[in-house]
Amino acid sequence: MVSATGGIKNILNAISTNTTNTSISIKFNGNNVRKFSCQPVALNAGGINVTLDDIQLTATTNLGNTATQTGGFNSGAFVGFNVTGNENEYIVSITAAFPTAPSPAALVSLAGIMAGDNTPQNVALHLDGVNDYVSIPNNVGNFAANQEFTVTCWVKPDATQTDIGQQDNDFLEKWDGTGGYPFVMRYLNQTAGANNGKVQIARYDGTNGPNIMSTAKINDGQWHHVAMTVASGSPKTMSLYIDGILQGSTTDNTNATTTNNSPLYIGVRGVQGRYFKGEIDEVRIWNVAKTATQIADERFCKTPNSTNLQAAYNFSNGVPHGTNTLISQINEASNSANNGTLNNFAKTGDASNFVTGQVKYVNNTPNIGNKNGSSWANAFSSLQSALTANTCNDLFEIYVAKGTSAYKSSTTNDINDNFNILSGMRIYGGFAGTEKSINERNLALINSTNETTLSGDLGSNDTPFVSTSNRNDNSFFVVNIGNDVVFDGFKVIGGRHAGIYSNSVTCKINNCRIADNEVGLNFRDSRKIVANCIITGNNGHGIYDDLGETSNYQNCLIANNGHHGISFINYYSDLNIINCTIASNGSNGISITADFSPTPFVNKIKNTIIKDNANGGISNTMQAATTNTFTNSLIQGETGTANGNLVGTTNPQFVSPVANTVKSDAGNYRLKWCSKAIGAGDNAGINPLDLDRNPRNFNGTADMGAYEFLGNTPSQVNNSSITGTIDSPTYAGGAIQTITSTAKILAPAGAIDFKAPNSITLNPGFEARGMDKYFEAKIGANVACSN
Repeated sequence: MVSATGGIKNILNAISTNTTNTSISIKFNGNNVRKFSCQPVALNAGGINVTLDDIQLTATTNLGNTATQTGGFNSGAFVGFNVTGNENEYIVSITAAFPTAPSPAALVSLAGIMAGDNTPQNVALHLDGVNDYVSIPNNVGNFAANQEFTVTCWVKPDATQTDIGQQDNDFLEKWDGTGGYPFVMRYLNQTAGANNGKVQIARYDGTNGPNIMSTAKINDGQWHHVAMTVASGSPKTMSLYIDGILQGSTTDNTNATTTNNSPLYIGVRGVQGRYFKGEIDEVRIWNVAKTATQIADERFCKTPNSTNLQAAYNFSNGVPHGTNTLISQINEASNSANNGTLNNFAKTGDASNFVTGQVKYVNNTPNIGNKNGSSWANAFSSLQSALTANTCNDLFEIYVAKGTSAYKSSTTNDINDNFNILSGMRIYGGFAGTEKSINERNLALINSTNETTLSGDLGSNDTPFVSTSNRNDNSFFVVNIGNDVVFDGFKVIGGRHAGIYSNSVTCKINNCRIADNEVGLNFRDSRKIVANCIITGNNGHGIYDDLGETSNYQNCLIANNGHHGISFINYYSDLNIINCTIASNGSNGISITADFSPTPFVNKIKNTIIKDNANGGISNTMQAATTNTFTNSLIQGETGTANGNLVGTTNPQFVSPVANTVKSDAGNYRLKWCSKAIGAGDNAGINPLDLDRNPRNFNGTADMGAYEFLGNTPSQVNNSSITGTIDSPTYAGGAIQTITSTAKILAPAGAIDFKAPNSITLNPGFEARGMDKYFEAKIGANVACSN
């Protein structure tokens, strides 16, 4: 919501105050805004001319932290905020105001606004081939004839170009048609005959024009890496590489002027047109000639080598396939003065807009396309096909659809095989197989309709939750996690030794269901964040965390595992647990061993329920200097109530728990309406969503445990009947109640909302025909609950 005293108005696609010397306030109602940027500009009272006054922006987060930056036309600053560190912190408001009132009075204006999640994802730019393009200041890439340089980018041309008046469409062009030029990169379209799909590079000094045409073609609907180098020497050498493979080299005989005053264009040749249709990403320019080995090795790296880097554009300031109408520029990585200007872009939808960049798609549904992984329509049928190793593995993301069956960890029934998630990879499951970006993945369905299962049951002969049943032919580990990996949205089952294994890595495991393995997760000497995971029914420990280097668990259910819920061995760092439910495990909820730790640690447990485990809540074998700190938690065996804790004998009132003698994933560990854990948590530093992806703090204060109770404590109200018109904004009903109306709901009524263990909302115009009333809403009896 955007507001200002005196109102706001649109001036040249920028949000501006309607009255002078007032401020703009932007409030975000969601909980996923972790980055914000814009170009603040002060305008005169008429909104026509720019003034030199700076504008100060203040960002405030849900934790009350603030940051300020100042920018304006005079300073040229493109102001940006990025929340890092605490994954549960997000921006709730932005205020833009003059630090001191300018004279003459002026308007506050914010152009090029971008707001969104800062979860790493690949974003590219789609060009429509009709009239859109990017113009970059002419100092970028303006190399003289005697200068070395390298220019690289990733492109995915449309096989059918629209602007076909000439044989080429230009995706990178440092030329507007006049004089010499330092470099151009051109795609040869369908009018080029046998050369259709090839790439041509060239430079020109007014007389000499060396050029190279590729032998490879890039008109197959896939992403391709294109690189051009000019190396000094006697003679100078110009080279072209496609996908890291040398296409050709030639003598660069330019010796006069190659510099010019033309912008660097993406997608056009200046006033001459030749618009390019397709997608482009990761445009990078160095003032040194890269070697063939460097080009091949660095092309898959999301972060470019900064040595001698002149400019880099990764298009990450846009939301893929989203509404980006307020964005007017693409950001250069290190110098906002070199930002590019977006011209004639629709900035909404799937064309002429920011789109999803480099992704490998996987779907084992039979008879899908040509199985090259370039799209959902042509997805790989095997996950192993997407896990190929490169020097860097962080450029291409991997999206895995639910498919029609489990993905097996070996294609040859070799029990030593596993899904080897290589260092740097970001891999996501839980897709239906139609989503255009990670933002469209429905997290509410990843454990049901869109569940994506990785299985070590190679013979498809396991009896669920029976560890003695045909497990000798299972993979030892189903998933092996490498360093700096994001593993998100999978069910992992059937590991003979463990479902997920990691050794000496840093990783994030999110939104996963890990069940029916020997050990659920086996971490060795690793730094990890495990969030929003269900770890149930494993034969041994739910989690074995040995020599952990920072262990953070949040919003997790760890239940009905055969031994400890978590077996944690302190040696390098603490154990941190927030909003977890650890219940009904076959031994202890948590076993902590720190008797040989060289450093004292504090294990912190907050907003957590540890209950009904066979041998107790927490088993401690610790040196004297290592302590456990409990806040706002219910922990089996604990008797204190300081720091918001509940006595360990308190019944948490789970909806449908399963006995701790049973290995299972069938328990329902959500809270009944009478649970004392409801509203007993602490809001500071927690995830804004619970394990079901519902908002925390439903009644103002978070609950203990992994699940937030989403109803009010019901009152026993007798049946009531409303015979007149309902015209108030909300009618709140209790339980054991029937609400009947003989008239339609009138605007501005909007809804009838029952907040009880069960919830019904009736929208305007709802009718139940065939009876003498417009609707009848019934709430059943309360779920039995007694403390």
